[in-house]
Amino acid sequence: MLDPFLVFQKIVDRTFHLFGYSLHRMPPSGYIPIDVLDLVIQDLRRLKPELFFIEIGANDGKHVDPLYRYVSAGQLKGLLVEPQPTMFQRLQANFDGVPGLIFDNAAITEQDGSVKLYAFDSDDAHATMLASLNKDYLKFNGDGVKGKITEVDVPSLSVRSLLRKHDIKAFDILQIDTEGYDYKILVQFLEGGVLPSIIHFENNFLTAVERTDIAKRLISMGYRYLNIGIDMLAYRQMADESFEVRMQGTKLE
Repeated sequence: MLDPFLVFQKIVDRTFHLFGYSLHRMPPSGYIPIDVLDLVIQDLRRLKPELFFIEIGANDGKHVDPLYRYVSAGQLKGLLVEPQPTMFQRLQANFDGVPGLIFDNAAITEQDGSVKLYAFDSDDAHATMLASLNKDYLKFNGDGVKGKITEVDVPSLSVRSLLRKHDIKAFDILQIDTEGYDYKILVQFLEGGVLPSIIHFENNFLTAVERTDIAKRLISMGYRYLNIGIDMLAYRQMADESFEVRMQGTKLE
């Protein structure tokens, strides 16, 4: 079986080549970060110009958000989900006038109803990103943020209910950042059978067992994945004339 990392590495190399660039290893002093998510989004847009995304845990849609540049420029249509009432208002304001967007003020869990959400009583942009369904994730966060923690009851939806509510039967990009609930949300999507081409989520809260489970699920469903810092990026190439054709001539060792 091919090593998923080597396959993904070949994909990155080939994608650079398609855009007229070559990829070379640089010494530490000349290191330039590579936005692999941007590469796969651009590759998918060449095959399917109009992409639809779902973002779970959108916060204000702007601060440290990997999709912001595409969404703000009107290059993607999609659904942005954010449970914090104040941040939800900012989210809507930040994308006011951008066409093709849907907003939902809810937390995504396994059950419909309501749940307690914990958040710092702070207006600091980064502090607001640490809201979680698990209070301990705030108390012992690795970002050094401290302060009063508040709790609020927010509406909750399962993934199935979310898709049904907005009549979504297919989509292209899934972005998840929920401070500890990413695994449970992602499993719901994968088991629901609606598989996007690109999945990007925060994996630093996953246990070793959960990481292994997600890796096995993704590979079995045709994805290739890459761990990038605290995130995981998975790409499921389209079954028609796509990477299989564009990768011709690239030998995978």
